[in-house]
Amino acid sequence: MSDPDGPLSPAEIRSLLRECVTIVKPGETLILRCGRYWTPNQVREIQDMLDHAAEWRELGFTALVVPADELGVAEAAKPAWLKECREDVFRTEQVDAVRLTHLPTGVVAEGHSHDDAVIQMAQELAEGTGG
Repeated sequence: MSDPDGPLSPAEIRSLLRECVTIVKPGETLILRCGRYWTPNQVREIQDMLDHAAEWRELGFTALVVPADELGVAEAAKPAWLKECREDVFRTEQVDAVRLTHLPTGVVAEGHSHDDAVIQMAQELAEGTGG
């Protein structure tokens, strides 16, 4: 790094952010690995606090506390066909809707959330109904 008394350069700021910030996207799970000396009750208390915080803050992700020493992000494996889908999100004051279009087949599925639309699309593709 440059002069310890001077301001950080933009490159130094980016480097620090990469090292210190974990970005959790909607639908992902933030894994919080607690210290190895935490008791089961301490882990449960932290998990309960995070569960309540997610409810009142309406976070788009979940958090899971596990015994260990670091942070990590976990995401459920996505089906291969999902990579071939276009996703359109519609938000109004009354309703949220997600429309998936499977580009190779033209099959369209809709739901109130991404997960709902994925489930509907999986059913449509399995049945071969095409809509």
